[in-house]
Amino acid sequence: EFIKKPEWIKRLVNPVGFRSFSQIEIPPQEPLVDGLIYTGQLVWWSGGSGVQKSLTSTCLAKCLALGQEFMGLDTKKCKGAIFDGEMHPSITQERIKRWKITDEQWTTLDNDLYYFKKGMTDGFPKFEEGESWEEHCNVIENQGFDFVIYDNMFTMCDVDDMKEAKPIIDLKNNYWDRLLNMGVTIIIIDHHSYSGRTYGT
Repeated sequence: EFIKKPEWIKRLVNPVGFRSFSQIEIPPQEPLVDGLIYTGQLVWWSGGSGVQKSLTSTCLAKCLALGQEFMGLDTKKCKGAIFDGEMHPSITQERIKRWKITDEQWTTLDNDLYYFKKGMTDGFPKFEEGESWEEHCNVIENQGFDFVIYDNMFTMCDVDDMKEAKPIIDLKNNYWDRLLNMGVTIIIIDHHSYSGRTYGT
């Protein structure tokens, strides 16, 4: 696994002096969406029910896979996946069928954008089974995904109290940081409570 890491990451495995550090060729964080979302960034979208978080994130994924503008902003064409733990697949399917895109673009989406459904698709992670998260990270690396969208965060964690932030912190420290350090952008969809307040996540 270490052999596959970029040379600059290998140089940072051990502490380095500042002069040596200044001479390492470290690629800059590239924008996935110009001025909004960058490579290797953890992005958190949160809002109340019915504000179109899932719809917007699906449209974002399509724009990234095709290299199209997103809400007037330039994007970097890249490969990604949506891990859908909330929407019924028929709703998502109905939405994407309304996209006005060419056969060539559909071919691109078939190769560069993947859909995983909780309870239906092998490889959908569950936080309560730590080993499956390890396997999940391997899948993301092996597939060469540039971004992943988790919709929504509640479906990733089996915890008694959703006001408790520790399970999410553990998830980031144990798994997400590995992906972020490899340049994978992680986009989390989360809910406000019905009172409008944010949960512990």
